[in-house]
Amino acid sequence: MMNEEVINAITSEIDGAFSSEKAVDIGMLTIKSANQTVEDASHRPDPEQLYLELWYEGEVCCLFADSNLGKSIFAVQMADEIARTRNVLYVDCELSDKQFQLRYHSSEDGAKHIFPEGLFRAEVNPYAIGADGYEEAIIHDIEAAAQKLDCRIIIIDNLTYLCNSADKGVDAGVFMMKLMALKKKRNLSVIFITHDLGVVANIADKIAVMYAGKIVEYGTADDIFYDPRHPYTWALLSSMPDLDTEEKLDAIPGTPPNMIYPPKGDAFAARNRYAMKIDFEQEPPYFRLSDTHLAATWLLHPDAPKVDPPKTILDRIARMKERRGAEDAE
Repeated sequence: MMNEEVINAITSEIDGAFSSEKAVDIGMLTIKSANQTVEDASHRPDPEQLYLELWYEGEVCCLFADSNLGKSIFAVQMADEIARTRNVLYVDCELSDKQFQLRYHSSEDGAKHIFPEGLFRAEVNPYAIGADGYEEAIIHDIEAAAQKLDCRIIIIDNLTYLCNSADKGVDAGVFMMKLMALKKKRNLSVIFITHDLGVVANIADKIAVMYAGKIVEYGTADDIFYDPRHPYTWALLSSMPDLDTEEKLDAIPGTPPNMIYPPKGDAFAARNRYAMKIDFEQEPPYFRLSDTHLAATWLLHPDAPKVDPPKTILDRIARMKERRGAEDAE
């Protein structure tokens, strides 16, 4: 418990130094009146769209899917477009420079894709992996690179790769918190590409769930975790470990499609236990559930039969709500 003399000293300092027209620093805190906060912020421009509705300035966004389902390709497409007007730092933990070259180089005619000059690709040096203080060093280096290249937009692909311990999920969560401190310090806009949805639950402003190179559900973290609507999102959440239960994890049946020869209709249809005839015939459009929540599934069509999420998902949501209620009551 804080010493009463310390509390009185802080109170006295606030009373002596604080006015409604200026800020006062108390240790790690900067304090203003609420009215002054609104007034000061009103003189700065509103955040602009970086990429459609998916990503705005100052936001933390997550692109999530299983491995080899198009996250990295989509992220580079985003970076390619954004870098036409702003500098972008793409931290590539997936591909070597040769693999990257081959991906964007035609084997038929030798043509190379020409990226904007404002797109910078960073590759982690292999000798650094596993070194003492690796996580702290990589955060420092990302900050230094962003400053030198004048980049306020950073894409990190793949988040869990940057973590040094065997327990990638837990370590990624800690690492992400450190990156969030950097994001706030430098006023960055950040996208994480990951296949571990759990590490972004309490951090991301927006989450985009991808399948076969397409965003199939998009929303806030609360939208995705508390009101998921796409069967692929249900399947992903059902496959995530839950420390509150010993229930067996559900595996997603089947295998991802070969997108060299994309299937007709919804790419997830063959693995979707709720698939209808139309899923195998037509790709679903996006259905808007709220100002922040979209999903591309025929189950949301007005004429579709009502299908509730699996019981494992409903039970998990109930536990999360109960836990959140207990935390709010403390």
